[in-house]
Amino acid sequence: MPKLPILLLLAGFTKALLAEESDVPLDQAVQDSIPKLQALAEEAMASNQLPGMAIGVVYKDQVVFLEGYGTRRVGEDLPVDENTVFLMASLSKPMTTSIVAVAVGQGIVEWDDTIITYDPDFALSDEGVTRLVTINDLFSHRSGLPGHAGDKLEDLGYTREEILERLRLLEPEYSFRDGYAYTNFGFTQGAVTVAMAADQEWESMAEELMFQPLGMESTSFRYEDYLAAENRADIHVETSPGVWENLFSRNPDAQAPAGGLSTTINDYTQWMRMQLAEGKLGTTEIVDADALQHTWEPQSITGYNRAARRASFYGTGWGVGTDPDAGFRISHSGAFELGVRTSVTLHPDQELGIAVITNGGDHGIPEAICAAFIDYVYRGEQQRDWIQFGNESFQSMTAESYGYGGDYSQPNADAQPARDLESYLGTYSNPFWGDVVVLKDEEGQGLYFEMGPRPEKFPLQHWDGDVFLYQPTGEMSGSVTGRTSQFTFVVDEESQADQVEIEYYAVDSDGTFIRTESNPE
Repeated sequence: MPKLPILLLLAGFTKALLAEESDVPLDQAVQDSIPKLQALAEEAMASNQLPGMAIGVVYKDQVVFLEGYGTRRVGEDLPVDENTVFLMASLSKPMTTSIVAVAVGQGIVEWDDTIITYDPDFALSDEGVTRLVTINDLFSHRSGLPGHAGDKLEDLGYTREEILERLRLLEPEYSFRDGYAYTNFGFTQGAVTVAMAADQEWESMAEELMFQPLGMESTSFRYEDYLAAENRADIHVETSPGVWENLFSRNPDAQAPAGGLSTTINDYTQWMRMQLAEGKLGTTEIVDADALQHTWEPQSITGYNRAARRASFYGTGWGVGTDPDAGFRISHSGAFELGVRTSVTLHPDQELGIAVITNGGDHGIPEAICAAFIDYVYRGEQQRDWIQFGNESFQSMTAESYGYGGDYSQPNADAQPARDLESYLGTYSNPFWGDVVVLKDEEGQGLYFEMGPRPEKFPLQHWDGDVFLYQPTGEMSGSVTGRTSQFTFVVDEESQADQVEIEYYAVDSDGTFIRTESNPE
């Protein structure tokens, strides 16, 4: 997703005006809210607001609602049911920290163990921070790493190990433990460190400590398992209002602990039961209660709603806040721009929780349905049209978040001609992003560049003088909306390009690539 705290969209739903709490007993209120929830879900599906969805509600250790809607793949008669496997995106994070809580309870690690205790090769740009940063620091996004550090490397095809190695090349966005920036690969490093302490790989550790004890037979951190599921929800993007298409794939293996979970709503509600029962499923302890409670405790301040006078926080893999009537709340959202939106909200004091998972991207429906359900339970009716509010909020946040791309929809009538294409050809390098190789196209009349370990080819379109344009691809790119980046050659006195400036990469780090080799042909 783009560079914004998308998991905290629910926190923005905190009421500006505090409603009076309903005097209906909670048991009855939950029961009365289920038909309203079902009607709202059916309304969203009837208006083509997403291709498929699954909803689960847990109350007092019982799954009181479990339903699938829509289709697993547009254009085919493949209904979503309670056993349809969805990609969960960042709902992976609270799952991951609950698994680590098992490891903490078993004495494998402590939350405040330093990363270098188990991974001596780990490093950030500051040697002092490298020595001090802990498992908990990485899970609460307070290490100083820039927001979404490494995500664009993942889009280029770099492996988990290669991305984690390159994090040391990034300058901090804020002082250690003095800020917050949502960072998938910092989070992933935390989980990988715990797995190293247990002498296991993360994916197997998750199965052993959580999925098997909870009977989550359709749950995995491996993308190959998602692909192997016959009852699988493919991902979709909305190409025009109400029109959904399955255009992309999204393999999140590199950041699996942060975004690679796949599961069913049936499996997921068992995990919700465990959370709300403070680590137990029935009479069986899955997670030590104290270790699990730690994941709910505020670690980083993420925002303040001035109108409602309420702060929001990030715990250890959870967004943490309060509801005007329901009190303490933990929540998280997940999103892949290429076709996934998910959300979960738990009210532990009331033993109540709801999860909404979908196979369509770029909307705020999961958070909206969660917020509407909480309204139904505690206030009897919606305090606003949450679906409209959620969609508008999400689209507004997304539109402002990419940090690159202008309006290139019209031809540039004042454009200066490009130089002889030979002056641009060559290899240009950046220590973080790797090599860019500029080449002539097959006709010899235009340029393209190759980048990444695959490598991927990107056509260049001339815009003005030494400035060209190209469209980045991948989860972080905004390519669904057709965003375009400048690709600028910096030319020396002999009319030979010696540098390339790529706008898209300059948003996150140094976007300058220095020539290391002349004409690669």
